[in-house]
Amino acid sequence: MKLDVGSGECEKQEGCINLDSMESFGGFTISQNRRMMMRCLDVRGDARVLPFKDMTFEEVLSDSCVMTYVFERAVKECWRVLKRGGRMELYVYPKDKERTIEVLSSLENAGDVLCEEFNHDYDLNTGNMKVAEWKIEVIKVDTLRSINGGE
Repeated sequence: MKLDVGSGECEKQEGCINLDSMESFGGFTISQNRRMMMRCLDVRGDARVLPFKDMTFEEVLSDSCVMTYVFERAVKECWRVLKRGGRMELYVYPKDKERTIEVLSSLENAGDVLCEEFNHDYDLNTGNMKVAEWKIEVIKVDTLRSINGGE
C-alpha cells in the first residue's frame, strides 16, 4: 500500500491512499473544494499528525507538500507510517534540498539518501511553466543486530 501525502487534485489510484488537508486548495470555493475532495481524496488529514498506525505503508510519496508544514515533524510522521524495507520519495524545491537530506539522514534506520534532479512541466492556464525540483529517496532499512552487536 502506498500513501500520497498532500495529494491535492489527483486521480485516485488502486493501492494508493490520497491524503490532503484541503485547507487552501488552489483558491477554489468551499463547494468546489468539497467536490474535488470527494473525487480525489481518500483521507482528509494533516501531514504532521497522520491518522495511521506505525509501519502501515510500503511507500510514502510527497510532491512539494511536506515543505509547507512544519517540515521535520511532517517527515518524521511519514517515516513513522513507513514499513521497514519501505521507500519514502519526496519532491522538494532546490532551496530545500540540503535541509531535506539532513533530516532524512538523521532518521533511525535510514538507508542511503538518493537525490536526482527532476523537472515538472505544468500548464497553469497561464502557459507552460517548467519547475525544477529534487527527487529525494530513502529506504527504511531493517537493521537487526545480533546479541554481540554485529549486523
